[in-house]
Amino acid sequence: MKKKENFLKIFINNLRYLFRYNIKQMEKNSVKKYELPFLFDNLKYELEYDNVKPVRPEIFDYNETIDILIKSDKSLIRYGDGEFMVMMGKSIPFQEYNEDLADKLKNILKTKSEKILIGIPYVTFYSFDLMTEYAREYMWQWSIENRKKIIELIDIETKYCDTLCSQVYANYNIDFKEYFKKVQMIWEGKDIVIICGDRVFKNIKNNIFDNAASIKYLYTLSKNAFYKYDEILKEALKEDKERLIIVISGPTANILVNDLAKNGYRALDFGHIAKDYDYYIANVIHTKESNRQFFSPD
Repeated sequence: MKKKENFLKIFINNLRYLFRYNIKQMEKNSVKKYELPFLFDNLKYELEYDNVKPVRPEIFDYNETIDILIKSDKSLIRYGDGEFMVMMGKSIPFQEYNEDLADKLKNILKTKSEKILIGIPYVTFYSFDLMTEYAREYMWQWSIENRKKIIELIDIETKYCDTLCSQVYANYNIDFKEYFKKVQMIWEGKDIVIICGDRVFKNIKNNIFDNAASIKYLYTLSKNAFYKYDEILKEALKEDKERLIIVISGPTANILVNDLAKNGYRALDFGHIAKDYDYYIANVIHTKESNRQFFSPD
């Protein structure tokens, strides 16, 4: 009887996933014939089968990720769609393609260090359930097209965290008040240095870092920051190692956090977090246009 109940549960879940995502998204996104193999491969990740075990890394979800950062002194490096696109040879709004940057990103992605937590998109390998409509539509399509490439780039034996932990308001439907309250515990009462583009905080009215004991800003380029990498690293290495360093600087943040961690600093790549919190406090309603603005360089 137990086995039949399990089968029924799986059958119902599969129907739910099919009608909620696949058929709906095929209509919305007009999946082309050449994309169908990717689509069918995607079904392995969205449906439950007794005998089908898709290849996927272990990933802490967004909540578990923050818990780890609160309870440990680990540094954080996050790989989102932008970082993966650079590694695949493409330019993104925040950074023109650069071969040296792409190579560094690939090497760091497979780093094994007790001091560094590396993030990749949880939803790509697990569930889109909590995502907002607009974020889900984009990530669903992006995951179909890029999941196999991501598997080739990562170390499947490494346990990753959720790269979207710094942009929950833009992507998820959750209890934001409790979540942001927990995020702020990471730097509450601490002296911090924020390394960011020179325009990142220009329009921020509600600063998520206001509960820090002190804030010092080091500014670099808002776009193509990697071209000023040596300069910003040199300045960062002058900071007291007791200070927590927050980096908001596109794919360059990955390289910077890695180098800072090697030099005994604790650094967190928390790109988008300032704008995400500001949007939440301002109660910005999600639309395609607001999402486009959110993920555009400042």
